[in-house]
Amino acid sequence: METHVPKEFKPFVFYNQDGDQFDAYWKMDNSYSVNIRDGETTIFALHKSMETDEVIGLTLYGVKYHLKRDNMLTNEPKRVEMNEKFAAWVAKQEEQNVGTQS
Repeated sequence: METHVPKEFKPFVFYNQDGDQFDAYWKMDNSYSVNIRDGETTIFALHKSMETDEVIGLTLYGVKYHLKRDNMLTNEPKRVEMNEKFAAWVAKQEEQNVGTQS
């Protein structure tokens, strides 16, 4: 059986409309997921490396629910601020992971 190994991995954030979730990965590795719950509801999942146990990605569930709950659909300045904070957090994770790869 032939396997495919990507030449280069680039960190990404992807919105899955069917699942109404954001998936973000900043490192490629075999992983497992740890669900973080609020009562019976899974809020998000941390994706952890099977080899090092470090967090290499996450999935945020119920994006539309959170946006409506926090009134972010009509609060554009706050949404922009949150996008910038999330982008900065992802960049920080990427920098930390690059530092641990050498």
